[in-house]
Amino acid sequence: MEIALFLTGSLSFLTWLYLVFLRAGFWRADQQLDDRRSEPEQWPDVAILIATRDDAEAIEETLPDLLEQTYPGAFHIFLVDDHSRDGTVEAALHAAQVAGATERLSVVTIGAPPAGWSRRAWALTQAQEHAAANLPAVRYFWLTEPWIQHGRRSLQDLVAKAQEDSCGLVSLLPLSSCETAWERLLSPAFAFFFLAFHPLARVNDSRHAAAAASRGCVLVDTDVLEAAGGFTALKDAAVIESALAAKVKAVARRNGHGIWLGLGEFSTSVRSGDGWKILRDLTFATAEAQFSASPKRLAVGTMVMALACLAPPVVILWSLVAGFFLDIDQFLITYLAFLIAGAAWAGMCIAAWPTFQLYEQEEWCTLLLPLAALAHMLLTMTLLPQLFGAARRPGKKPAAIVRDATRLRSGADKVEPRLEVPSQATKEPTAPNDRVRTTSPLATSSRESLT
Repeated sequence: MEIALFLTGSLSFLTWLYLVFLRAGFWRADQQLDDRRSEPEQWPDVAILIATRDDAEAIEETLPDLLEQTYPGAFHIFLVDDHSRDGTVEAALHAAQVAGATERLSVVTIGAPPAGWSRRAWALTQAQEHAAANLPAVRYFWLTEPWIQHGRRSLQDLVAKAQEDSCGLVSLLPLSSCETAWERLLSPAFAFFFLAFHPLARVNDSRHAAAAASRGCVLVDTDVLEAAGGFTALKDAAVIESALAAKVKAVARRNGHGIWLGLGEFSTSVRSGDGWKILRDLTFATAEAQFSASPKRLAVGTMVMALACLAPPVVILWSLVAGFFLDIDQFLITYLAFLIAGAAWAGMCIAAWPTFQLYEQEEWCTLLLPLAALAHMLLTMTLLPQLFGAARRPGKKPAAIVRDATRLRSGADKVEPRLEVPSQATKEPTAPNDRVRTTSPLATSSRESLT
């Protein structure tokens, strides 16, 4: 027993030595947008794509900030409604009316996806087609979620980053809520685990193949997206953003460019109840990236998490219990195991502190990281059926029409978006129409090779 405790504690300590010194400094949590970056001479057109389904309450709170972005260029919001029954469309139109920005919003209602398509991929494909048809000069798509609230400079900062560094994709990891005790335990810890599995320095290095993106805030170059096959190439992806990042980085690297993923200080969930969505998405994105590479990789990652986070408290507890029943020789080995496990736990807390500090949490909260790790592992296990495709709904006959008649809950007259979106035929989505504009250098050689 005492030898097993010693070996387990030693392996945990060595794991943290590797994570701290040889894992690209993921624990620093220092990849953030810089306000001092240079701004482009010309601000390109941007289409904001939001897929919604029964998100009325969240839309009322988050849409005004999107409509009132301080972005110097032209932008338009395409809100895709997937048969909402709680008044999501009415809430969106009412928010646009109150903000005095009805001309910046178009609502598209879609039907069930075809067979083999996920609902989110189908919604984004429809939004892409509408945006391409109505904004011929669109340069970027900004993918966001109805339950994510962005700062009003967010779009400007994202585009400036993409333009300055020639990134095919720029993504921010939104901060989830820390209002309840449960969220204070899980939110910063889950972000820390995400950074450990996806070191941002490697993701942001064009020489490295590592790729990741966060659901809730993704800006993607339309030319690079088209060269990567568009959303059609992601129709069966478990996590759209993760698969999109991998494809976009593969295209961008051919031209010596890459992608960028950072921490979003000004992108947060709108309320405590929605914070769970971000935690679930973080876990799903981490598990999907490992599973897509190899199911064995997911298993190995889970075992490493158990060794790094769960082993130290277990070894310490067993050492304390066993110490009362051992002779002096065995006690010395057990005591040494206790010290090594304690060092591993201390290393864990020190490594996690920058992330917890970003969430404005107290130092002692890092001591609870093993409990959060256990919750993360259990949640990963519950998500396995979706990774195997068991939870994906079968497709039905597709449809896509524009919402042309809406009555606001307040009783006010219908808000008509100025930009009319044409009805789409019932068919498999096709690539966006050719657009007359300057082509992004990130995708030029890739587009030529495809033709």
